Amino acid sequence: MKSILLLRHYKTIIDEKVPSSLWTLESNYLNKMPSFSKQADIIYTSPEPKALITAKLISERFKIDYIIEPKLSEISRDQGGFVKNYNDTVKQYFQEKDRFDNKYMWEDYLSAEKRIYHFLKDLSDKKHNYPLIISHGMLISILYSQIKKVDTYRFWEELNFGEELIISNREFLVYLKGL
Repeated sequence: MKSILLLRHYKTIIDEKVPSSLWTLESNYLNKMPSFSKQADIIYTSPEPKALITAKLISERFKIDYIIEPKLSEISRDQGGFVKNYNDTVKQYFQEKDRFDNKYMWEDYLSAEKRIYHFLKDLSDKKHNYPLIISHGMLISILYSQIKKVDTYRFWEELNFGEELIISNREFLVYLKGL
């Protein structure tokens, strides 16, 4: 593997009445294509509509196969209802990790961390040059902040919808050995 390409799905339509895992995308983002997509030799995507629609658009445009991977789903947040003070709650989630006051019944940080690690461990056995991973803001932030050694919340706060990130093979291997 030469590099891992990461993409946060395109902009979401937030609907308080619908669980976040079922939210879809704003239509004005559907024609935007990430510049590095044509490098990808395979796409791995979360099964959630916002990531899956993104993956299908890129797959059709560049004729790249995609694989639906449940381990790439966003932090499970469907149980506790809509969170009004979302940014503050995310900040607490990232900063307190195992001490997070989980009144919203979100997936715990360490489980999410373990889930993405296991996906990447499995990915390391594959014969891809440039896998494109399409996932979600919180999960990508956990992964990227560990590899790049940056503050998770600050990174999440600055991560845009449709943002492209690259992890070198060397960084990837160091990450896998370190956990």
